[in-house]
Amino acid sequence: MNADNKTPADDTQNTADASRRRALIKAGLAAAPLMATLKAQSAFATGSTHNCVHISAFASLARANMQLSRTVDSSGTCYSHGYWKNHGSSTQKAAIFLTPVLQSSCASTPTAGFAAVSPKTDVLACKTLQQVLSMSGNSDKVVALARHTVGMYLTALNFPGDALYDETEVKAMWYGLVGAGSWQPAGSSIPLSLDQTMAYFNYIFDGTTPPAGMF
Repeated sequence: MNADNKTPADDTQNTADASRRRALIKAGLAAAPLMATLKAQSAFATGSTHNCVHISAFASLARANMQLSRTVDSSGTCYSHGYWKNHGSSTQKAAIFLTPVLQSSCASTPTAGFAAVSPKTDVLACKTLQQVLSMSGNSDKVVALARHTVGMYLTALNFPGDALYDETEVKAMWYGLVGAGSWQPAGSSIPLSLDQTMAYFNYIFDGTTPPAGMF
């Protein structure tokens, strides 16, 4: 645009854009690397689109009121628990998710390697990954977290090196949130609660923006 044709609205917009960039830099993330963590992910035959952004970058975005100047791609892969409920290897999904606190095993079936760290997870005891994916988690936050955990775990198994989270990170999230009530993802300067983590999942899989001030 010719400088002679600029309007006060243009100057106001430029100032606002500059302020947002400064806010992101103060949060410890330069604008380009931050935006490079975003990806629109089509989930195979489902036709749905996911916003595959790592939770550490998402928390910073949420604190900046989700302001971005452009849309970009990234290399991370994420698929929801809803996808894995109806897709994937039945053999993988026949593995036991976790065993109860007072039992050493459930059956001779292979396990996914998760352990119960609290009696409140007993509702999940000896259930296969498929059974966990099929549970209703709307009224139980631990069950809701378990379904997302299984979805992330299956993504890590099936997309090694490309999944948004690897198996170690998935288990760190599970043990932190269920055992201690929070976890600190790689790249995050602060621990995140279960409510914040669920708000993150609601964003990447449903596109729901978190409430103002939650992060």
